[in-house]
Amino acid sequence: MGIIYQIIKKAKRSSSLIITALLLFLANYSFGQVCPITIKEPPTAKVTITPTSVCSGQPFDLVVNLTSDDQQTGSPEWTFTYTDGTTPITIKTSDPTTFPVGTVFTPAGKNATVTIPITLTIANIYTYSFTSLSDIWYDTALNVCNYDGTATVTVDPLPTVSVNDA
Repeated sequence: MGIIYQIIKKAKRSSSLIITALLLFLANYSFGQVCPITIKEPPTAKVTITPTSVCSGQPFDLVVNLTSDDQQTGSPEWTFTYTDGTTPITIKTSDPTTFPVGTVFTPAGKNATVTIPITLTIANIYTYSFTSLSDIWYDTALNVCNYDGTATVTVDPLPTVSVNDA
């Protein structure tokens, strides 16, 4: 049985990954061993909001799309933290007790969608973003290259009606 190497990229587009894989291959080839090399991609996440404009008190969905290169059977597990700029919220997909009320987790192979319903009553523009992301292979938070930007929702005040006595 050969030796199995796992090369784990800490960020996308790592130029040293190719050199490392080549050196491992050549080192093992020179010793007469055949060693498979497994390259693990880091997890990724993208946040979107639907709809992007609501009235005060009307719910909207914060949708988190996750990917993983997890090789285990079953659904990969992610831990991520998002914030509205004020309050960080951490969700572990393997622990539903960390889900905000009404959250729906939909796994699909190495991908998943987390839909978080949010209702805000104060008219303002709110921006949601990630502050950390990890999975079972990357158990420490990844850098910003692995999660995509921000999502913004505009909460408008409720319309007012005035009645004139004529």
